[in-house]
Amino acid sequence: MTDDYPGVKLTDNLINTFGYWVISEALKALLEKEAHTDIEYLPVPIINHKGRRTEGEFFIANPFAIVDCVDLGNSNVDESQMAPGLFGGIYRLALDGTRIPPEARLFRLKQMPKVIIVREDLRAALDAQGLTGLSYIAMGEDCMLV
Repeated sequence: MTDDYPGVKLTDNLINTFGYWVISEALKALLEKEAHTDIEYLPVPIINHKGRRTEGEFFIANPFAIVDCVDLGNSNVDESQMAPGLFGGIYRLALDGTRIPPEARLFRLKQMPKVIIVREDLRAALDAQGLTGLSYIAMGEDCMLV
C-alpha cells in the first residue's frame, strides 16, 4: 500500500510497527471457533497510503491467557536488564509441556507477553483455511525475537 506498490492487498495477519496483533475478520472468526481461549477483539480501521479506509473489518487481537512454561535449560534467551524476570530476547525457544494446560491452544509467554504460542492442532486449523500473512517458528528453531 504505497505509491511504489499501488495495489491494495491486505493479509489476514498484519505486521505493524506497534507490535499489535492485527487480524482480519476471517482470522477472528476462526479464532473464535477454534482457539478455545479468551481473546479481546478491538476494531481498528486500516487506512491506506491515500488516506482512505480499506475494505474489510480488522481487529487488534489481545489473547488473555499467559503461561509460564519456558524450558530455560533448552532455550537460548536474554533476560531483560530493565525488567528482571522478563526476556529481552529469545533466540531459541523450548517449552516444558508439563507446565502447559492441556486445553491451551493459544497463549502468551509469561516472560515475553508479545510472543504468542499456537499449538500444532490450532496451527493446522488456521493453515487449512488458507489464511495469509501467518508465520510460525517451530520449537527449538533458531530465531530472533526481541
